[in-house]
Amino acid sequence: MIQNRIPANAQKNVIRSFGVSLVLVALAGISACAGFGGGNNGSDLVDSGVVIPDPCKLISGATADFLVGKTQGSRTSKTKNIATPECEWDNQSGREEGEKEGRLHASVFAQKKRPTNGDRFKYSKQVYSGFTAKQKCQPLNVKASDSCWYNDPDGRLGVVIRKGNVVVWSTVFGTNSPGLMAAQRPGSGQRIANDIVQSLD
Repeated sequence: MIQNRIPANAQKNVIRSFGVSLVLVALAGISACAGFGGGNNGSDLVDSGVVIPDPCKLISGATADFLVGKTQGSRTSKTKNIATPECEWDNQSGREEGEKEGRLHASVFAQKKRPTNGDRFKYSKQVYSGFTAKQKCQPLNVKASDSCWYNDPDGRLGVVIRKGNVVVWSTVFGTNSPGLMAAQRPGSGQRIANDIVQSLD
């Protein structure tokens, strides 16, 4: 199960992928009572100053088209000022046989609190490790704290990016997509990573 690939105390913050999907998750929303690493209290956690990105702007229209076909991203969260906004690109109905199809789903979490002592990126590093520890992750060429891409056992292409207090996890699966052929996956992973990092700048 997807949830078992991240730290147990972060599992509740993961939006599961389903069907043909791309899921982007920038994990956090850490409160004084619920730090990923535990062992902290309100006296040694402070605001990180992180800005929550718009999930519909993490992936470009050109990349979405390339991976799963032409579609528009739309916000699925009704509340604007929450730490877990979502965006979905649905391209699964009305396709002709042989055309690209799929669904992209994006969820954003931003780490709102950080420790005052020690490594201020402690929690985001733990989350990044949780996503990548059991994967054969290959490095990506982007300006990020940590980044890699992988093929998961279910056939999805995965990308994980850590940039400071933000971690972005993406998976994509589709049909009739040249960008998801085995030989093209490294380049597609790089393309997703480029979009994410550029959006987070």
